[in-house]
Amino acid sequence: MDNLRFNSASSNVKDYYEVSESRKQVLDHIMEALIAPNINMIGVCGKDDDNIASLLQRVIRRGWRDNLFGMIVMIRIGENPDIRRIQEEIAHEIGCSFQRQVKQDKKTRCCGFNYFEFHSANTKKFDTENAQQLFDKIRSVPKILFILRDVRSRLDLGKVGIPFGVDHRGCKLIFISESDDILSNHMNAQCTFIF
Repeated sequence: MDNLRFNSASSNVKDYYEVSESRKQVLDHIMEALIAPNINMIGVCGKDDDNIASLLQRVIRRGWRDNLFGMIVMIRIGENPDIRRIQEEIAHEIGCSFQRQVKQDKKTRCCGFNYFEFHSANTKKFDTENAQQLFDKIRSVPKILFILRDVRSRLDLGKVGIPFGVDHRGCKLIFISESDDILSNHMNAQCTFIF
């Protein structure tokens, strides 16, 4: 009976090391993709759980250790991407404060006092201004990594203000999603790793 338990335990240990070795290979492949000059969008397909969190911690540690990035930003996207929330979280992480330009429309008189009515810009205009300010700030960072977690649908990186490709060769993105379709067809990941 003890011998059986020993074999069972050794089998579990073997399975553990095989899984660990497999995860290490995924980590190594992700790091190779981050170093490759022609790859800027990487997909990791898997359930966003403790295993993914552990993988991302290792990516971040190696990114800092190997001096691959001057800045690393991790943001959770979610089911219905809220562009303004995403912009504000990124701005907070990279130290960008949004400058608003408020337009004075006309001088009005009320109760004996003069005051100006201010044109309240609509949400789209603010989002566009935020995107431009983020774009400019991110471009000023030579090497930056964005980790976008829990991507469930297409996210327009231009609307958010994240430059990539020819706009900023030093900007790399890792998308985490449970759907390979979203990574490959909607986010256009150049390489995808199953985790």
